[in-house]
Amino acid sequence: MEQQEIKNQQKFGGQVEDDFDIVGLVKSLLKYWPLYAVGLAIGLAIAYGFLRTQVNQYNISATIFLPERGVNSAEAIFEEMVSFNTRGISLGDQAIFMQSYGLALKTLEDMDYRVSYFREGRITKEELYPKAPINVSFDSAAFEWFGYEMQVLTENEHNGKLRLIKDEKIEEEIRFPIGKDFLLMGSPMRIEINGDVNRLRHYFRVHDMDKLAHSYKGKLTIKLQEPSKSVVRVAMKTEVPARDNLYLNTLLKNYIQQDLTEKNIAAENTIRFIDRQLGLIADTLDNVESNLERFRTDNRILNLGTQAEGIFSRFRELETQQATEQVTLSYYEYLQNYIQKRGDFSEVIAPSIMGISDPLLTASVSNLSQLYAKRNALGETVRERNPVWVSINNQISNARQELAENLDNIIKSQELVLQDLKRRLREVDGQIGQLPAKEREFLAIQRRFKLNEEIYTFLLQKRAEAGIAMASNKSDRQIVDAARGANLFSPRPALAYGLGAMLGFIIPLGLVLLRILLNNKILDKSVLEKLTRIPILGLVPHSKSEKNLIVGKDSKSGLTESFRVLRTNLSFLPKKNNQRVILLTSTISREGKTFISLNLASTLSFTGKKVVLVGCDLRKPKLGEYLEINDFLGMSNYLSGHAEYESIIQPTQHENLKIITGGPIPPSPSELLSDPRMEELMQRLKEDFDIVILDTPPIGLVSEGMDLMRYADVKLYIVRQDYTTKEHVRFVDELYREGRLENLNIVFNDYDPKRASYGYGYGYGYGYGYGYGYGYGYYEEDHKKKQWWKFW
Repeated sequence: MEQQEIKNQQKFGGQVEDDFDIVGLVKSLLKYWPLYAVGLAIGLAIAYGFLRTQVNQYNISATIFLPERGVNSAEAIFEEMVSFNTRGISLGDQAIFMQSYGLALKTLEDMDYRVSYFREGRITKEELYPKAPINVSFDSAAFEWFGYEMQVLTENEHNGKLRLIKDEKIEEEIRFPIGKDFLLMGSPMRIEINGDVNRLRHYFRVHDMDKLAHSYKGKLTIKLQEPSKSVVRVAMKTEVPARDNLYLNTLLKNYIQQDLTEKNIAAENTIRFIDRQLGLIADTLDNVESNLERFRTDNRILNLGTQAEGIFSRFRELETQQATEQVTLSYYEYLQNYIQKRGDFSEVIAPSIMGISDPLLTASVSNLSQLYAKRNALGETVRERNPVWVSINNQISNARQELAENLDNIIKSQELVLQDLKRRLREVDGQIGQLPAKEREFLAIQRRFKLNEEIYTFLLQKRAEAGIAMASNKSDRQIVDAARGANLFSPRPALAYGLGAMLGFIIPLGLVLLRILLNNKILDKSVLEKLTRIPILGLVPHSKSEKNLIVGKDSKSGLTESFRVLRTNLSFLPKKNNQRVILLTSTISREGKTFISLNLASTLSFTGKKVVLVGCDLRKPKLGEYLEINDFLGMSNYLSGHAEYESIIQPTQHENLKIITGGPIPPSPSELLSDPRMEELMQRLKEDFDIVILDTPPIGLVSEGMDLMRYADVKLYIVRQDYTTKEHVRFVDELYREGRLENLNIVFNDYDPKRASYGYGYGYGYGYGYGYGYGYGYYEEDHKKKQWWKFW
């Protein structure tokens, strides 16, 4: 018997396994391809709608060459003088200059960008630049106009309407003469129109130039162009490439011009300083030259003697040195006075112009000049309490104090040098006193003349050098590549459509996958085989028929054939009492017990055997309803003693098939089925019929199903595809393994390959394939076809 049981398990059932079936999963996912197609279409539609609502954003850029200072031609003469404000400035400082408020404001004013013009599209507004059918002109914008969006409509060729819109609400509407001056909020304006502005809505907005400059200065991005250390890339993001390409190019030109202007200011200040010194020396030189000529004429002395000439040469040398040192001291005093009285270093004269090569002094002046330039660039963009502003002010204060202390020491040293020169001059002057009177007098006059002549020549030379430098002065900064064209960076159509398609596909795929992974229903025979050791006796395919009694004697349908296969497989089971009582049950209701009981009974009756179908489900009797016969007399009447045996047996359309319905629903079905009359009934049915089929209540819901098991020779457990859960099967499998359900077999009901993991299904015994698309028809909830998109 055990060997036979093992053979039956090998033939009709498998081992309990829980392997992941990747092939089955993929095939299950592919069944919902229409859902993916719809999701893909929706995703692309959303991407299209998103792109229509977005304003295009572009990247534009230009490159500028910023070399190190002071290595070429005339600029080298005054390298320090003309480049204090920019020499050696870091990229971060250059960014501050380029992003300064003043430079942005001047650029916008040069562009005359005081008014923006817009055209309203179907979804968004589009700025019209550089041409628009509207042209607005005014002398100066009144601040009352700021913040308004003004819509222009024409009434005729002479008059129009102007709507003042704020926060998307029309606050005022006025009429105006086209092409003529009119007052708007007390300020004059003129609107000229070229074309019909009624066809599309046109707007304009007058800008607050201060706010616009603040807005523009923060748009720049400045980076070194690798691998070069002198080429800088200036970029910005924009919605209107034509407008901001012009802005970027104009800004760089103004930046270069600003650099050149700073150089010229330094050179002009130097020339003015030299001119003042020349004016003083020129008058003195004229007087001394006149005295020298007059003395020569009156005394007929042309040259000095040898001794006098030697003394005069030494004296003149010391006086020249004294004069030079005095000029140097004057510069130091000028610089000291500049520090004490001036608020910035934009016009300071460099030490190099006076021939001073003190590296410490030059570095201090240069550093202070750079700090002032940086603070001036930040002056319009940050507040006084800003940490950057406070930091620069602290640096300036420290640098001024350091330079002042350095100058005090330098001036003291310079005064000592002059004192030494005066002492040496007094010694030489004593030697001059020993010369004859005429030679001494001539020597004094000639000494003053030579001294002033040399100083005058020195200053003339410096002025000529400054003039040459200024005349040849030019900015060494050059635009390498001007801004032109634009690169679209947002939105990206390819990316938007790609994401839309991906999400449109992934979301329904994820929902389907989630449904499959979370679905606890039995979908395929292979899953059933892995869950239980109970033999699978047969498979009943899905049907669309509205009839409940499907099987006919001459029927050739696949569904009828499945019951014939089930009848054959029953004959292969081990014989016990000639298999006279067959019980059908399930875990819960609506799994098809009554339908299978009825059609199995019909199939068995075609073999010539007498078959009776007994409706033992007294709680929800269905046999009478399925066969459309009288259900007033049945099991409940007999078991309660209100009907006789012969009265409850009813005929059917098949000659060898009789039926006992459940009868009226009793108040206590469990007690009735446990009554001794039930045992008497079963005994008489076995005597009168060859096969007794019991349609019992679900064993997972009520106790009657288990109580009736003792009458059965063969027990059939009904599993309905996509309805019976895995927990139900495990529950019955546990009862089977515990030996509480002997001779139990499974019938897999309502099988549809389209709902299974695999696209095929096979019956047992004869290998018939049931790939038909039959509906069900005997469950009330299955009257309507389940749509493909209702996958939960």
